[in-house]
Amino acid sequence: MTTAAMGVPSRRAEMWYAPTVRQGRWSVGFRLLLGIPHYVVLFFLFVAMVFVAIIGWFAALFTGRLPLWAHTYIGGVIRWDIRVNAYVFLLTDHYPPFSFDDEDYPARPFPPPEDGPLNRWAVLFRVILFIPASVFESIVQYGLTFPLLFGAWLIVLIEGEMPPALYRPYSALVRYHLRAQSYFFMLTSEYPWGMLGDPDIGALSTPPFYAPPPSTAAPPPSGPPGSVPPPPQPYSYPSEHGPASTSVPPPYPGTAGPPPASAPPLPPPPAGFGAVPVPSPGERAAPPSSGRLPEWATLVLTGAARGWMIFAIVWGSILFVGQGTIRNAVSNDNNNNMNMYVPAPAAHHDTFT
Repeated sequence: MTTAAMGVPSRRAEMWYAPTVRQGRWSVGFRLLLGIPHYVVLFFLFVAMVFVAIIGWFAALFTGRLPLWAHTYIGGVIRWDIRVNAYVFLLTDHYPPFSFDDEDYPARPFPPPEDGPLNRWAVLFRVILFIPASVFESIVQYGLTFPLLFGAWLIVLIEGEMPPALYRPYSALVRYHLRAQSYFFMLTSEYPWGMLGDPDIGALSTPPFYAPPPSTAAPPPSGPPGSVPPPPQPYSYPSEHGPASTSVPPPYPGTAGPPPASAPPLPPPPAGFGAVPVPSPGERAAPPSSGRLPEWATLVLTGAARGWMIFAIVWGSILFVGQGTIRNAVSNDNNNNMNMYVPAPAAHHDTFT
């Protein structure tokens, strides 16, 4: 049973994405150069975060909790880093703010809430436990970077917008990086996951019924002979005390026929990826129903998006293994060359006079 199912607020890291919009070509053309100021600042922030994490590791090992001041600093740096990653990966055209705080940004990270218990054994072996997640993230990053990111950069530079089939895989990578960093730096005990997206929860956003529009034919007479038949009901929902009536449910938006006048208006489905309002602090802290992710935090990879992610995993694995093989070959070659220039020790001969 998950913590959410038990009524305990989830301590996972989440991401909220705004709908995709067109981006300025000048900004796209010089995206890497525009990100340099942030990377310079983040370098020094990460150096300081290493010392904060070491102190926090000892505190969490003995108390089972990360100190509040350490959680605040680490969470702020990770939030800053995630916004820059989303900007560099062409997920948004808005320049990231130089801030530790939660800002109004199209790619909005939410690190885990503060003051959560940690497993001390998991804290003790955190570096070892993190290795599989780190390797997997590196593999996907290789697959989505060389040379796919260059192709995506050309597409956005020409078309002015990231294709949805590529937008979602890069969004999943950035979110996984958020969860991986949150786990490694002890903001949460939940192991990073979700690189292949989340289960499709589209059914949660639909009305209770999804059926053809009601028939215009008159209902057959019922009751004793000579009685007046009751007026037809436009729709009815099942009750807790019995089965649903045989009336036809209301149509869903997109089907033929307007809904009955007495039916409550059904909101249209959101347009575009991430077209969900920003969650309030209460919505972020509340446990999701049935252990599911809330709608605002759900990222589903289907169709071409899932195909590109699988391609990135396969291609990234080839690059990851090939890089290690080439590195070992170059290292062995350098060692052999150094041995060729090392003179052999001179033999010592005793001279007898």
